[in-house]
Amino acid sequence: MVRIQCRVSRKRYLGSKRTYEYERMSLHIPSEFHSKVKPFLNQDLDMDVNTKNGSLVITLTP
Repeated sequence: MVRIQCRVSRKRYLGSKRTYEYERMSLHIPSEFHSKVKPFLNQDLDMDVNTKNGSLVITLTP
């Protein structure tokens, strides 16, 4: 089972007077798929996100 996680990142600027906030979403890859993902580490990947029949389809291509 995989869960999409969302967190708020904060960056300070102007001598720490102001804060810029934005959301970061992450998807953790289960360890059983690490061997399939390793060949794509440190590569730039194009991402396409679609919904199909109530499912989320994320496609990553080098």
